[in-house]
Amino acid sequence: MTSYLTFPTRSRTAAWLFAASVLLGACSDPAAVVSPGSSDASARLAFAASISSSRAAVADLRVQSSYLRQNGSTIDISSQTITLGDAASQQVPVSIELAPCLADASRAGPGGAAPAADECLVQVAVELVLDGLTVDRQVVGPLSLRPGQQSVVSQPVALFDIADVRIVLPPANVVGVNQPLRLELTRSLVLGSQVFDGAQRPVTGRTPTWTSSNPAVATVSATGSVAAVTTGTTRITAELGGRLAVVDVRVVPLPALLTVVSSGFSGQGTVRSQPAGIDCVVSGSQVSGACTFTFPGDAQVTLSTTLASGSEFVAWSGACPVSSSTACTLNMAQPRTAGIALRALRSLTITGLGTGLGLVTASAGGISCTIVAGVSSGLCTAQFVEGATVTLAANASGSSTFRGWTGDCAGAIGSSCEIIMNSAKIATARFEAPVPVFITGTGAGSGFVVSSPSGISCTLVPGGGIGACSSIFPDGTVLTLSASAGSQNAFRGWGGDCAASTGPTCTITATGGPRTVSVRFDPPATLTVAPSGTGDGTVVSGGVISCARSNNVNSGRCSVTVTN
Repeated sequence: MTSYLTFPTRSRTAAWLFAASVLLGACSDPAAVVSPGSSDASARLAFAASISSSRAAVADLRVQSSYLRQNGSTIDISSQTITLGDAASQQVPVSIELAPCLADASRAGPGGAAPAADECLVQVAVELVLDGLTVDRQVVGPLSLRPGQQSVVSQPVALFDIADVRIVLPPANVVGVNQPLRLELTRSLVLGSQVFDGAQRPVTGRTPTWTSSNPAVATVSATGSVAAVTTGTTRITAELGGRLAVVDVRVVPLPALLTVVSSGFSGQGTVRSQPAGIDCVVSGSQVSGACTFTFPGDAQVTLSTTLASGSEFVAWSGACPVSSSTACTLNMAQPRTAGIALRALRSLTITGLGTGLGLVTASAGGISCTIVAGVSSGLCTAQFVEGATVTLAANASGSSTFRGWTGDCAGAIGSSCEIIMNSAKIATARFEAPVPVFITGTGAGSGFVVSSPSGISCTLVPGGGIGACSSIFPDGTVLTLSASAGSQNAFRGWGGDCAASTGPTCTITATGGPRTVSVRFDPPATLTVAPSGTGDGTVVSGGVISCARSNNVNSGRCSVTVTN
C-alpha cells in the first residue's frame, strides 16, 4: 500500500504549521512482506498533519531521505518535493527506496549493532518551502526501516513559517547590530535566540546556526556561547530558515589598574580622572586618597591636575607622555602607572635701605624694583620655582652708590647676589645718595685745603673761603684732606669731622650724611720782651731776642715776629 500525508484545510490567517506522526508501512496487505531481493524494496511513511499560512505563498514540502553508515556518514537515497494545495484534506505519498541501503554492507544498525539483513537506519529531513525559500526544517530519525514491515514511530514533526530570528541576552534582552556587545578577554557570554512565525507568534524547539565572522577574535559554539580570543570586533550571526539575526561583539582587554604616584619635588595639587575613579592628593613626594583605580580595559582615561596655591606643574612621567600639559590621556589596555611632578613656588621680595636711588633686577625676570631713599616700588616681589637659583643685580642711579646687601643676600660681595629659592626669601639693597663735604676755617690766618680724590680746593682767609670749599662725593668715598698754611701763617689743627686728626692731613669717609671739616690757620705773632724793675740785666732767646735793661731803660732787640 502507499502512505500519504494528510492535510486539513489551510487557513490564510495563521502561520504555517505541520504536525505529523510517522507510520511505517508497505503494501495494502499488512501481512505481505517484501524481501530484500524483491523488486519493491521501498518503505512508505504516513503523516497526519496540518498546515496553515498567514500569507499567500506557493508552499512545498521537501523530503530528503538518507541512510547511516557504520562510520557515521550518511548517504542520500531519495528526495521528493510535494506541492501543497488548498484542499481541506490532502494525501501526499512519501516513499523511501531502501534498495541502495540494503546493498551497502557498511550500513549501520541500531545502537551500533550489525543491521539485520533487511534493515536500514534512515533519517528523514522534512523542509517547508515557501516561494522557493526553505523557512523551516526538521529531521526525523534515525528510523529502523524494513521493506513491508509496519510500525508506528511517535516523533512529532512541526514546521513553521519562520519569519523572524532575534538574538537575545538571557533571559530576554533582545540585541541587534546597532547594540554591540562588549566582551572581556578570556571570558565568554551566552547568547540565546527567539524565533517567530509570520504572525509574530513565538516558535519553540528551534536552534539557529551560529557563526562568527572573525573566529580569530571570538568563536561561537553551536549553542550560542561566545568565547573571546583576542581584542577586536566580530559579527555573530544566528541563521534559521533563511532568516538572519546579527550582533557585533567587541572583545576588549581585561580591566587594568591605574596608579598615580609623585615624581618628587615639593609642590601640592590634586589629580582626578575622567571617567571618575582617581581622586589623588599630591603633597611633595607623598600621595594620599584614591590614587589607584581599576578601569575597563577599553577605557580612555584622562587625568587632570588642579594645582594648589604656590605650586607649579612640572611634568608627567611613567605611562603619561612628557609634556607641558596638566592633562594626560591613557589607554587602559594594560596596567598603567602615571607619575606627576609638582614643584612649589617660593616668593622673593626686594626691599631697600639708605638715602640713594637704585634698581634691582633678577636674571630670571620677574624682578625690576626701584628703590628711592629706602622705599621700593615696581616689581619687587616674584614667585620662583623651588630650588631655582636667582641672580640679583643692583645698579645705582645718578650719583648714588650701591652700598651692599642685607637680608638673605647678606655676605654677598659686589652688586650681584645669588639666591637658592628653597624657601621664601627677602633681599635688601642699600643705596646711598652722594655725601656733601664742607670746609670751613678758624683762626685769623690763611691757608689752603685740597682733597684726594679731587673735588676740594679751598683757600681759607680770615672771614671765609675762596674756591671749591665744598663738594659732593659718592657715598663711601675715602677722602684725604691736606692743609697748608699761607706765607708767614701757621696751621694750627683740625676741627669738625677731622677733630681727631693730627698733622696737616685728615682722612674721612664720605658717608652717613653731610660732613663738615674746619681748619685753623693763624697769622705770624710778635713776641715782645719788656723787662722792668730797677736792676740791670739782659733777656736773650735763640739769637732772636737780646733785650738789655740798664738804669731803668730797656734797649737792644726786645721784640720779634714769630710765624709758627
